[in-house]
Amino acid sequence: MVEGLSAVRRRASVRTSLSRIRRFFNRRNSIFGGVAVLILVFGLLFASSPTAQAATITYASEVRSTGGGGGDGRVTCASGFIYSIQAESSWALTNLKADCSRLNAAGTGIGGYTQTIGTFGSDINANTRGTRSCESGNVSAVIGAIVYRGVDGHAVGVQIKCGTLPSGSWNSTLPILGSSGVNSQTIDCPANHIAIGLFVASGAIVDKFGLRCGLVSGADQSSLSITSTTTGTFGSSITLQTSGGSGSGSVSYTVSGTGCSITSGSLSKTAAGTCTVTATKAADTNYAAASSSATTITFNKADQTISSADPGTKERETTFESGATASSSLTVSIASTTTGVCTTSGLNITTVTTGTCTIVASQSGNGNYN
Repeated sequence: MVEGLSAVRRRASVRTSLSRIRRFFNRRNSIFGGVAVLILVFGLLFASSPTAQAATITYASEVRSTGGGGGDGRVTCASGFIYSIQAESSWALTNLKADCSRLNAAGTGIGGYTQTIGTFGSDINANTRGTRSCESGNVSAVIGAIVYRGVDGHAVGVQIKCGTLPSGSWNSTLPILGSSGVNSQTIDCPANHIAIGLFVASGAIVDKFGLRCGLVSGADQSSLSITSTTTGTFGSSITLQTSGGSGSGSVSYTVSGTGCSITSGSLSKTAAGTCTVTATKAADTNYAAASSSATTITFNKADQTISSADPGTKERETTFESGATASSSLTVSIASTTTGVCTTSGLNITTVTTGTCTIVASQSGNGNYN
């Protein structure tokens, strides 16, 4: 009798297996493909670049060698900076002059000769005239000098230092103009400054050689662009990155679009859709602020999965919960593909007879999930 009852129960059992419940709803289509991508690409191609502005130079200080006598003389480029020094020499420097250039619009190079300033010392050795110029590559200005002095301290030679515009960072030291003398003294404009004039003590000869220094500001930065990915997924964030720009200014971002926000350089959105981001690199000592073109970043719908615990083996005419849930937390629906063995109501499964029960669970998605 017990054996017969056991046999009936085995025949009446309904075997349901997790492996036979289809649990995954993973439709990968996105509402943001096709035409929307083409619109983004052309938007980037035709975006306008930042408007250029002219750099300026502001007088800041003077530097000069010591020794010798002579009367003080100052002369400054009417506009721009010194890129070349010329002088005559024998036992001392005489007839000292400087050539000036204006800045180019970006503030990064020689815009063109404007004038010659000086003269200091008498013109008595025309056959020994020499010139030292920082114009090689059209990107340099005079930023300092090594002054060579005679026994009584007067200037017998000068070695010009050149710096790259607009920062004035040293890039070369030119050969001596004149002779090396008995000792030398280095005079340099402050960091980030360039020579905009001469500060000389002279009579018949050049006794003291010096420079008037100025600060370049408002130079245009190199092009700044956003280089981070332009496609993300709802529920995730995108780390924003840039390339280009100039100087030491910090980079910040602005964003527009419903639900878009940036925290510590990370972009997120509260719903699938698009955000428009612009990067700005701040001004520093030499460079004006610069902004990138606006970049559109798309957050596509996220995929979701459906899972359920393994129900094991159930008795005939038994009702139990499927336990199916979606990773999106959206409501799941289930349906039986073997209605002769089992049926469904809501998320409940009812066994009808013996056999294998196959359940399909699905979730139709919404604006944020596939």
